[in-house]
Amino acid sequence: MNLLFCTDLHARGDNPRARLDSYQESMWRKVTEIFDLAARHRCKAILFGGDLTHLPDVSKSVERDLISLLRQSPCPILGISGNSHDVWGGSPDTLRRTALGVVEAAGCIQLLWPGEPVVLETGGVTVQVTGQPFHPDLDRRDPRLDYCVYPPGSPDAPADHLHFRAPTARWAVHLVHGMLRTKALYNAPVTLVHDILPHTAADVTLTGHDHGGFAPIWHDGRVACNPGAIMRGSADEEHIGRTVQVVLLSFGTNDFTLDLVPLHSAAPGAEVLSRAHIEAEKAKAVAREAFLQGVQSGGDFKVLDLAGVIDRVARNKGTPDNIRALALEYLTRAREQLAGSGGDDEEAA
Repeated sequence: MNLLFCTDLHARGDNPRARLDSYQESMWRKVTEIFDLAARHRCKAILFGGDLTHLPDVSKSVERDLISLLRQSPCPILGISGNSHDVWGGSPDTLRRTALGVVEAAGCIQLLWPGEPVVLETGGVTVQVTGQPFHPDLDRRDPRLDYCVYPPGSPDAPADHLHFRAPTARWAVHLVHGMLRTKALYNAPVTLVHDILPHTAADVTLTGHDHGGFAPIWHDGRVACNPGAIMRGSADEEHIGRTVQVVLLSFGTNDFTLDLVPLHSAAPGAEVLSRAHIEAEKAKAVAREAFLQGVQSGGDFKVLDLAGVIDRVARNKGTPDNIRALALEYLTRAREQLAGSGGDDEEAA
């Protein structure tokens, strides 16, 4: 049995500022190629890792085109909902009010929910597919609740666990839209692969959400992988250089394989992504930092003659002498107050 996995389409009607080409045309080409791959390998299903849309309320035209495109799939699509791109506030409870909910109602995708595994069977090979959609506590609570699959009645399963492996399933695949990574992030909660693979009974754990992805990691015959997002919306260096790819799973009676398949329809990042806005922001940041450092260290501001500035501006503008004198008086009072508080009067003023 063959299965194809892809993730993070982020369907949208406008162009990210980093894109030099048409985001929409690139998106349709990639989905068409994925369908061609699924047909060529006679896949039983396409698995999707979340973030089908870029916003929960994408335009009706994008919604319509997406439904029309997904209906061309050569096999069923099983997937999970993503974070706040797919559902409001990252809550699966809002699905009915989103474009993803409409796509599901149109029969274009079957969404997976905790406690509701889907069993696929072909030629005597049985594969169970489970899915954990994003929710606000993902990567913040006990990761075993979301990332691990256990045999029924396992004493290792935490309370309220919902992902179990049926005894009749020869193989088990688990999808999660979470920040599963090989390394921690300083500014976001993550779950580390080495905290999951030794404990799960799933043969394959597949994730999305983190667009950069990570290569397959194996442990005692089990594997975890994130192939990275289908679409590139930013021009970060990791996205310019990375390969846009999908996962091909092939299950036999005794073993299985996982292969990463590059999408030929994806142009090299340097051809379709621009870093001009990033470099401009960097230049602004450097200039801002230099200014702030100058203020903090004194720099030229220590020799700034504020009284002279007031005098010159007043004379150039023809300001009456009494107004100029009043401004100088206010400056003197401010210096006295700052000096009384222990500050450097000239610099602080």
